[in-house]
Amino acid sequence: MSLTQQEIIQEAQFAFKLFQSRYSDLCGCFNHDDLLKALGAEGALVGPSKKVLDSDYDCEALCSFIESNFLALLDSGALVNVQRMGLTDEAGEQLEKMEAKVSKATAASAPTQTAVVVQAALSEVDQCASDFRTMPSRQFSAKWLGTKRHVYESAFQTGKI
Repeated sequence: MSLTQQEIIQEAQFAFKLFQSRYSDLCGCFNHDDLLKALGAEGALVGPSKKVLDSDYDCEALCSFIESNFLALLDSGALVNVQRMGLTDEAGEQLEKMEAKVSKATAASAPTQTAVVVQAALSEVDQCASDFRTMPSRQFSAKWLGTKRHVYESAFQTGKI
């Protein structure tokens, strides 16, 4: 059975609602409209997965596709400016659940051990900028987009990020 473009759009909307209901606490940490736009753009960029195509755009397959795209965007740091606050404990648990579901390797969230030159007395803004370049996205978000968001915004406004 081949779906019309309108039916595919409806299935994608249902899939996003399913994604939001499964990961409501996690989604609450992000600006809804910007998250929807980012996921839509990522989906359009990478195109539907083989699983989505094989399922004829089944809602569950589309939801799995959205989960994969969310993790890819999060890992790449593309959601940093869409994130409204640091991850709550509940959001962190939902993120772990999502990673397990899509068999995403958790090693990507662990920092790689490289030679690090420790600079004495880095300002918080400089430290934030340094962390932005070196930390995995999730760790950076947890550290700087919660109670220290003002430092992140200062680093961004001064052009250090």
